[in-house]
Amino acid sequence: MSRLFIIIFLITQFAIGLAQTPGDKIFNSSIIHEVRITVSTKNYWDSLTYYKELRDTTDITNYMKAKLEFD
Repeated sequence: MSRLFIIIFLITQFAIGLAQTPGDKIFNSSIIHEVRITVSTKNYWDSLTYYKELRDTTDITNYMKAKLEFD
């Protein structure tokens, strides 16, 4: 009986160790990630400020294409 208990205990501990919730790799506070966002649009800052003002006044949202590099 004690062998069965030990085997079940070891299996559950192993399964708990393998379990991972989505986002654990990204939101782990012990890791500093490097995130790079590259916008290929010329004068992107002007576009960002224009789109922000447009959204604030008309509630229209515009998006710009960008390249995201993570780690």
